Amino acid sequence: FIEAFPSFEMSEKWQGESEKQPLKSAIEEADAQDGALRERSNSMWAVYRPQLAYRADKLDVGKMRFVRVFTYHVRLGHTAEFMAEAAVVIRAYDRANADRSFLGYEVKAGAPAGTFLFLEGLTSLKPLDDADALNQAFASALGADGLKKLNEFDAAAVSLEEVNLFQVSPKMSYVSKTTEDEDPAFWRPKPPAAKPAAPAPAKSGN
Repeated sequence: FIEAFPSFEMSEKWQGESEKQPLKSAIEEADAQDGALRERSNSMWAVYRPQLAYRADKLDVGKMRFVRVFTYHVRLGHTAEFMAEAAVVIRAYDRANADRSFLGYEVKAGAPAGTFLFLEGLTSLKPLDDADALNQAFASALGADGLKKLNEFDAAAVSLEEVNLFQVSPKMSYVSKTTEDEDPAFWRPKPPAAKPAAPAPAKSGN
């Protein structure tokens, strides 16, 4: 579950609103029902870094069906280098005119220091079929020396790289009406038609 706020202060205000009735009781009831099935949960706070984003204006939440999350754990003392190398990578994507968009975040709580997240929205899984061609175009745009430097940096400064793929669930999402209106059939699917009641068995006469 991803919640977006313009500031930490705004998230605190939302927390205050959630403590008011009748929302408070509704949340507590839902949490109690969910808690019976949930083994554990944890929260993570991350701050959006515009300089780590690529074509952020192309990200369309209303059309998004999958999200890829790239997680990087940067060793202590290498954050500035990571930011500089990320800028090189983004410029290479731009030169390659890569048909993708992602947002970059720096984690501030809930994960080891030096954790960065990149969220890429996908309208379908087709881009995964084209990954090899995209990687080749990226490598060409970066150049042999740039690719060598990137690999050396990753080996020296990045302790973990992880990729996860999530599918968007409209039933478990709460989005704005503007987002819903982009694709009402997806975000507000009509409930299945009720099956007609079976006819009552005929009574036998005496």
